Amino acid sequence: MNALQKNFSTKALADCYSRNRSKFRKAGSAGIDGVGLIDFDDELTENIADLSKQIISGAYVHKSLKAFAFLKSNGKVRWICVPTIRDRLVQRRVAEVILQGAHSKIRTEFGFGALKREGAEAERTATKVALALRQESPWVVKSDISAFFDELRRDSVKAAYRNVCRQRSLYALIDQVIDVEAVPRPGTPHKMNESGITRGRGLRQGMPLSPLLAHISLVALDNFLESRGIKFVRYVDDLVFFGVSKDEAVRAFEVAKSWLSERHLELPNIREGKTEICKPSQHVEFLGIDIYKAKNIYRMRIPSSKFDRLDGRFSEKSFLNLENPAHGEVLSALRFVSSARKSYSGVYRFLDNWPAFENKIRDYERRSIRIISKRLSDISTKRGGLSPEVLRAFGVAP
Repeated sequence: MNALQKNFSTKALADCYSRNRSKFRKAGSAGIDGVGLIDFDDELTENIADLSKQIISGAYVHKSLKAFAFLKSNGKVRWICVPTIRDRLVQRRVAEVILQGAHSKIRTEFGFGALKREGAEAERTATKVALALRQESPWVVKSDISAFFDELRRDSVKAAYRNVCRQRSLYALIDQVIDVEAVPRPGTPHKMNESGITRGRGLRQGMPLSPLLAHISLVALDNFLESRGIKFVRYVDDLVFFGVSKDEAVRAFEVAKSWLSERHLELPNIREGKTEICKPSQHVEFLGIDIYKAKNIYRMRIPSSKFDRLDGRFSEKSFLNLENPAHGEVLSALRFVSSARKSYSGVYRFLDNWPAFENKIRDYERRSIRIISKRLSDISTKRGGLSPEVLRAFGVAP
């Protein structure tokens, strides 16, 4: 049995699908072939068997991605490129195989992104490492790589993964993922090239394998900076540099900037874009968490901006179109209101001001439930648009 037969057997693919079932459901939309999760599940055994046969025989071809445009708060367009269900499964399995064989090679002390550390999510671990570094080196330069995913050179990505992954049987599959292009959803008014997306360049965001390949592409940067004794933390394309003095932090930033520039990637100049210098007395927001000075030590808290956004999130869900015949928006509101505290707790419960944030969530929960219940009571008298199941879920008699 060769490596492809072992790693992409019907059983291996079925087990991978089962392990990642919730992620497939969360990813939502069908890909360019129009096959959704329910459709795929209806013929699951046949679909997985056919996929396994194609991969092992060398006949597998990754389909184009379906691109969705989202308008960001700054007015710019962000593209999310969705693979088909079958291609998502292949990417998930490829990621598992890479990690099984190369985990130690792509794990660095200060670089995070696609890997878990000791069971903790990489994001949480990265903030803890940043906090520890700031205790000794309080000056900070904070930056991120400009248009990182879109500017990655595909030849460099291929060279990087081949340096850590010795299973040559995977190369054809991984290269297809790297080289795949996206097709905008029909009727989309935006053009991908206007957002800086160029055919033949970059990793498309929205693919399960993209974060791991992006991380692997920057392992060499992590190793280079560590060899120079530079104090830093990297989470995907976000970087923070630390120094005992301002000059030390700036020098660390400049070393990384030079290394990246040689590889056609850019960190914005200081005071341009998202690059900023933070004095010891200033708080630093990194990965959505504030690292701030409390007396003689640095601690972590939820940024005030998160408190401000909380009201907007609950208000948005409270005033959805509750007469939507498909009930999708109704159930979305129910899920958010009922699970918000648990979801936020997973991210923020270890921070100083979590009790205050949790109390805010409780207040907004009660307010949202009152608003939604009143609106549903009014709608229920019409007997239109809402099923008895949905009304009962909200505690409103039909």
